[in-house]
Amino acid sequence: MDHPTNDLYQRASAIAKLIPGLPHVDALRKIPEMFTPYVTNAFDSPRTLDGPIKAAVFNIERGFRLEELLIYLTRHPGLKDIDILLANELDWGMKRTNNRNITAEIASVLKMNCVFGLEFVSLSADAGNSLGLHGNAVFSKTRLTDCKVIHLPIVYEWFDSDQPRLGSRNAVFAKTKINGREIGLISAHLENRTDPRGRLLQFEFLHQEALAYFGDLPLIMGGDMNTNCVNGANDLEMVALAASRADQLAKMSSVDAIEPLMAFAERNGWNYRGANLLNKSTRRKDMKGYPDINLNLDWFFTRGLNCVNPAVVTAVFNSDEIPDGAAYRHFNGVEISDHDAITVEARFAER
Repeated sequence: MDHPTNDLYQRASAIAKLIPGLPHVDALRKIPEMFTPYVTNAFDSPRTLDGPIKAAVFNIERGFRLEELLIYLTRHPGLKDIDILLANELDWGMKRTNNRNITAEIASVLKMNCVFGLEFVSLSADAGNSLGLHGNAVFSKTRLTDCKVIHLPIVYEWFDSDQPRLGSRNAVFAKTKINGREIGLISAHLENRTDPRGRLLQFEFLHQEALAYFGDLPLIMGGDMNTNCVNGANDLEMVALAASRADQLAKMSSVDAIEPLMAFAERNGWNYRGANLLNKSTRRKDMKGYPDINLNLDWFFTRGLNCVNPAVVTAVFNSDEIPDGAAYRHFNGVEISDHDAITVEARFAER
């Protein structure tokens, strides 16, 4: 995997001073790393399709609990045999995760190829960060080609937030071949601090980009779509949701009715009903003074594939779920991520 130059933070900080005189999206174009797919193909073995393609989506919360995460990814029965991992929120050179390249470390342990796409450069990177990068990734047991990073329309300005950063939500595109058949892979991350209309705008853009790039290839797209069914930038709405467990349960089971991106996806040929458990919780959002909010945020969208056995793997460590797990009892109760993983099995549809 190539490495961004160490002056990236300084260049990003200088370009950030052009905002708001220069629109943020135009400022991003002055940083080529924002559009650079960082690719590693160290494990180039062809996949023989003697069974379904096993895929997972996992927002790993920056990689805070990397040791426990790697145990689950290599030993948990629901995750250890995955062929494709679409991952969100991976740090690279952030003090909070010991300045590690989380993507590269996961790829090395899993013996998977990977492509990382930069989503944000932290503008507080002078506080001990070596690079200050954060993004999304595609991992595959097969070689990745034609990789691309796209940035989605900005519907919340993180540059002006209490966590100042340069960048925008993005998606990572890649192609691979499984048993001689080409397939497209997309790891996407939509905005949480917006309302359902903002996420629809981002998904519409993502859909058009996918059509233009992949044509009629079979596709597996997945990621944290942040379908929280409210405006995540509105503190009053979030507090009201936190205070009502009944409202949380209602929204978790009604994402397709509340978030218009779901109907848009279905109208435009994306299968999500067969690829996901619909009434599920995949996110535990910490709200001070309230119990965690349970949300249904993580999704697969597929095309040209038949999907079966969608599942959720709860990312709270439980040694009883690990073969010979007694050695890991000291991790019990540790929250590996604030998101759970979701998985599905897919086969190519008949041509």
